Amino acid sequence: MPPENSETYSFTINHLFNFLRVMIPFFIVFFLTIFSFINQKILNGIVYLFGIFITSGFIILLALVFRLHKDRNADKLCDVLTFPFMSNSISSKFPNPHLNTGILAYSIGYTLLAPIFDLNSKNLLPPLLLFLILHILYMIYEKENYCSTLFGLISGTLIGLSIGIIYYYIIKINNNKLLYNSESKIDHCGYTNKPDMLCEVYEGNIND
Repeated sequence: MPPENSETYSFTINHLFNFLRVMIPFFIVFFLTIFSFINQKILNGIVYLFGIFITSGFIILLALVFRLHKDRNADKLCDVLTFPFMSNSISSKFPNPHLNTGILAYSIGYTLLAPIFDLNSKNLLPPLLLFLILHILYMIYEKENYCSTLFGLISGTLIGLSIGIIYYYIIKINNNKLLYNSESKIDHCGYTNKPDMLCEVYEGNIND
């Protein structure tokens, strides 16, 4: 009996771990959305979510063009987060490019990678590293369980990152206050010949 209980326990833990890996895109999107709402940046969160719809539409359109069917040996958990959450959905039938990988990559590109490129924000490097690790773990699971092909995962990642970075600069040009990482404080920074910057931070309204 002990060996059987041990096997059952190991089986349960393994499935739980796999389920958590499958849910990584949902956790990331949920966290980023709730975080923006908690910080009273509701419009910023809505703008971020709108980018997800753009990314989803573009990837689904490409999936319909390529029409690369899902492997017959794909794990059932592959359909947990398919849009619109059904096993017979477009993103489930044609997971190349892979939709959820694209959404996850878009989130990384828009909220972290683009601000790092644009503002040289070193404080965003730790969360970027964490998100990249989660992204890789998710891709490994999807590949090992035949949820998508290597082409689908890589193309989904590149598409998501590209849309996220482009979308960031479009929002910045139109209204940078709607960017996900926009600050409530107004920073005036002057560059010196040294690596450091001289900054004055003002809170509240600034009169001309």
